[in-house]
Amino acid sequence: MIETNRCIIRPVAISDAPFILELLTSALWRRFIGDRGITSVDQAKTIIQQTYLPLIERTGCGPYVVTLKDTAQAIGTVGIYQRENLKHPDLGFAFLPNYLNQGFGYEASMAHLTFVRTKMVLPLIYAITNDDNIAAQRLLLKMNFTRKEAYQPLNQEGEPDLGAVPMGLYMLNFQEN
Repeated sequence: MIETNRCIIRPVAISDAPFILELLTSALWRRFIGDRGITSVDQAKTIIQQTYLPLIERTGCGPYVVTLKDTAQAIGTVGIYQRENLKHPDLGFAFLPNYLNQGFGYEASMAHLTFVRTKMVLPLIYAITNDDNIAAQRLLLKMNFTRKEAYQPLNQEGEPDLGAVPMGLYMLNFQEN
């Protein structure tokens, strides 16, 4: 568990399924990250059980839920992920629309990066964002990430997804920061 001035950041749990459903079906998630086909709390529980929890157990990384310290209300997620086609892990974050533009993304992401660096030796970390997601790009730049290159997502078969929206690969070199 990670604590900031306003938030508690903890690993995702099965009980987070209603929140995960709300986040994954939000208009901004679908626009900038993509439709995951999750339409029920049961499906959200399944993705937590079959994908998120094994990832955290296996690597110590994956989705962490960001909650408000005062109310325990889940407002977003932040996590470190290792993609098969990237040499280094990447930072991912997403917040419910009512909690955008209030500094929660920066606060949670910076705290999570600090936490991860105490657990892992990382020379650098990536982040990937949709080229239309100006808010995420600004947040990455504020955290001292720099845009490295265009990024081509993979489809379910592990091949380049030629129909995917344009994305950028950002990099934070811990040895320079």
